[in-house]
Order: sequence, then C-alpha cells, then structure tokens
Amino acid sequence: MTKISPLLSSQLLETIKNSRKILLHCHPFPDEDSVGSALAMYQALLGLGKKAVVISGDSGVLKNLSFLPGFKEIEEKNFFEVNLEEFDLFIILDSASPEMISQLNKVTFPSNLKTIVIDHHDSNSGFGDINLIDSSYPATCQMLHDLFKEWGITITPEIAACLLAGIYADTGGFQYDKTSLETLEIACFLARLYPDFRKVFQATRKKLNKEILKLRSLAYNNLEILFDGQVVISEITLKDLEKSGVDKKIISLNNVSDELQLVAEWKIVITLIEKEEGIIKVSLRAQEDVGVDLSQLAALLGGGGHKLAAGAVVKKSLEETKNIILENLPKLYPWLAKK
Repeated sequence: MTKISPLLSSQLLETIKNSRKILLHCHPFPDEDSVGSALAMYQALLGLGKKAVVISGDSGVLKNLSFLPGFKEIEEKNFFEVNLEEFDLFIILDSASPEMISQLNKVTFPSNLKTIVIDHHDSNSGFGDINLIDSSYPATCQMLHDLFKEWGITITPEIAACLLAGIYADTGGFQYDKTSLETLEIACFLARLYPDFRKVFQATRKKLNKEILKLRSLAYNNLEILFDGQVVISEITLKDLEKSGVDKKIISLNNVSDELQLVAEWKIVITLIEKEEGIIKVSLRAQEDVGVDLSQLAALLGGGGHKLAAGAVVKKSLEETKNIILENLPKLYPWLAKK
C-alpha cells in the first residue's frame, strides 16, 4: 500500500496521457532529489510513450551525478530560455514554490501550460493545477516510487538508480527524522534492481574538491555564536569569495551547514553566502531534538524547505538578511529569548 490517493494518482496519469509534450526541470542549486526525481520521471514518461524535456534550471546540475541514466539528455537551459508554447504540461518536482523553478525573474505560466506539482516540502502551499504534496515523505524520489507503483509502471534499473540517489541524499544517508522502515525497504528494492548501488551512495558524497575546501575554510573562519551558544551563524562576503578565488559555481554544493550541525551544542546553524552584490544564499539547519520548524524562517526570507533543513536566496544585502534572521529567531522560537 502507498500513501497516495488512487483517485489523485489516476487524475495525474490521465493528465499525462492526454498531454502532447511535457517539461521537467531541476530547481536552483539542485540536489540529488531534484536531479534524481526529474530523471526518474523523464524515463517513466518515455516508457509511457510521451515526449519530455528536462532542463537544468538556473544553476546547472551536479557533475558528480553524470553517471545517472538520462543525465546527458538534460538541456542546459533555465525556465526563461524555454519556448513554453511547445509544451502543454509542466511537471514541477521537489519545488516548494514558483521561486524554486527559477529565481531569475517572476515565474508565470501561460494558459496553454497545465501544471502538476509533486513535492514533499512542508512549506509547499500547492501552486499547481494539480498538486500531490505530502510532507511525511523524506524525499520526492520516494513519492515517485509510490506513484509509479500506483500507475503500474515497471521500475527499470535506470529509474531505480535515479530514485535511489534522491532517497539516499535527502535522508542524509538514511539518518534524518523522516526516514522510515518503508524508506529502507524501498531502498533495498531499488538496490536489487540497480546492483551498482554503492556507486550511487559514493557519488552523493563525492562533492569535495579544493574549491569546496576553500569555501569551508572561509565559513569556519567567520563563525559567530549567539543566544548563549544555541545558534551559530557563518557569514561569507562577496569580498571573501573574490579574495580567496573561490569559484562561485561551487556555492551550490555548499554543505557547510550540514558539517556545523554535527556540533551537538549548536541547536540552530545558519550560513549566509553573498553570491553577488545583493544576493544572499541562506542555509538553515537544526538538531532533531530542538523541535523547531525552520521552514517558517525560510518562508520569511522567500524560501522554503523542511522543519530541520531549509533555505532561501534573498535579494537583500548581507546585513539586512542577517538582521531579518536575528529579529525573527526569538519570535519564531521563543525558547531562544530565554537564554
């Protein structure tokens, strides 16, 4: 049994079958769940005899995932470089808001383009014509596994590899709070279909290079501990990036917040990276035992995510962004104000 309504499942499948050409995308700063779900859906659509196109989105895609089936078919375009008149359906995966389709401009959909949203983020309000949103899932790729079962689609080894990449990465290697026995059972099923499953796990971890080490060094050298040691903020300015010679393209691979989260005393971890003047990438993490919902804070910044892992790209100065965060932290999480 899956958690997906058979009625909604049938509606989604019928909409797909009635479509002529389908658009898929990777969200800005795409992770493995974004890329994996897009490629898994792409291959499922091809299996249904549909025409489909996957675009890389604003930031390009993770090169460590180049071994995934279908990766070479991803077109290096953002949403605004696509002729939407060519498509009649847009399946929006792993994206909590239109801003997660593109952050280059305001995203709107022409009347000819029907939209389906499939996502597991708490902050998704349902902005598609048809919405399959369930925040109890740890990964969009796990949702697709259940959806494909409802549709009666055979999960091929190629689809399995893509789904496994998203599930493994978005559960933090089966560590995060929404990882369930069902998650592990699905992972075992997919691993049997894709015997080279270790390659998937290794690829999600092989993001480290000298540029990332430079970025981490900057982050570790700019730590500020606040609220009686409960919160840590790391700031990296544009000047820092330029002085160190860090390639800005690797900012999307930044997992400094995940590293800092390993310090048990720091209940909330925040990293701020000034990508460009007036453009700040915000990453938010919290310990499991804290009981906070970081997607609330991310939403105030125009972003989204999960309770324990969220983020945003803010079009303000570094100082303004930090002030918004510091002002709202004790309002959203009153226990901080007592420290």
